[in-house]
Amino acid sequence: MITPDMLWDIKRLVETYAEQAVQKIEAVRDPEFSDTIAVQATMVDGDVFTFLVSQHAIAVGNIDDIDEVEFECWPPRSIAARL
Repeated sequence: MITPDMLWDIKRLVETYAEQAVQKIEAVRDPEFSDTIAVQATMVDGDVFTFLVSQHAIAVGNIDDIDEVEFECWPPRSIAARL
């Protein structure tokens, strides 16, 4: 389960990475890799970013540990298997 606190931490990581504010954020866990979370963020200017974020990246707050990716659909099916 993705807690509200975890979603807030993810939002802060995305805003730091994108250097702009997030208007809407969604996050889902990969059913095959519980440590991996897919994130879709709509920025205030309308740009949409999608990321893979690990539990470690959230815990340490390091933007170097998130990966900007493209998904074929949202929510994605298996996420980490695509890396």
